[in-house]
Amino acid sequence: KVNVQILRLICVITGYLFGCVYLSLLLADREKLRANRMHKIKQIPHVSNVMTHLGAKKASVFFINDILKLMVAIAITSVVVSSLSLSDIILYTGLGVIIGNAFPFWNKFSGGIGFSVTILTLIFYMPIWGVLCCIIGMFFAYCLKSLTVGAIIMSITMVPFVYHYKGVSQAEVVAFIILLLIISHQRILIRYFDRNVLHEHFANRRRELRAN
Repeated sequence: KVNVQILRLICVITGYLFGCVYLSLLLADREKLRANRMHKIKQIPHVSNVMTHLGAKKASVFFINDILKLMVAIAITSVVVSSLSLSDIILYTGLGVIIGNAFPFWNKFSGGIGFSVTILTLIFYMPIWGVLCCIIGMFFAYCLKSLTVGAIIMSITMVPFVYHYKGVSQAEVVAFIILLLIISHQRILIRYFDRNVLHEHFANRRRELRAN
């Protein structure tokens, strides 16, 4: 058991280091992105933020960055800790990437919202149920205009499936991911439920739609 825990820790640490990588920041004009008041308290821009202010091409670069750092981290840990099951490697490496994405050491532990790396980790971990829960999460993200809420709801809906098919310990890891998302975005979530902030946000969205 000790050896397994050490191998899982190696996965988490490796994932964390890759999660801290934000090469996509080289393509972002962070001055322009500050206009998004719903997420200005996060110091690193995210996909929806970039999509709104810099366009789909640069937003796709941010998403590709998340895919690559997760896949490369999983590929490395698969070689280094090959004695672990693939599901363990994906889950614990993904957990590390999510932590690194949300709390990068080089930016005072303030990172992105973790939507992309969370949904990718859960889909890689349990493809069928991951896609199903992703659709549910995206639905709520679209309705509530919040990727953070979508990622949290997706993770919550995954817990019963993980518990049933993978066991208690791995369901606890997914529950920990939910807790991480809530902790790292508590200020955004509080602001999101502030009526004045919501009113201003949706008023701006309506003006943008009319202008287009």
